[in-house]
Amino acid sequence: MVDYLKRRDSLRKILANNAQSAVFLDPISIRYLSGFSGSNAALVIGEEVDVDLLLTDSRYTQRAKDE
Repeated sequence: MVDYLKRRDSLRKILANNAQSAVFLDPISIRYLSGFSGSNAALVIGEEVDVDLLLTDSRYTQRAKDE
């Protein structure tokens, strides 16, 4: 199984080391970091794990839960 949490933790460290609070991600990066394969999404990576959010519209609600 792919460890998406570990991938997001690595990104979190890179952001912290570069004094950045956010990054804009393309759909391929969103899939790499979350496993979500829909075409319409945004991924918010917070300083802490419990802040991570996958945002999408209602067409992808079930897919987001499943993936």
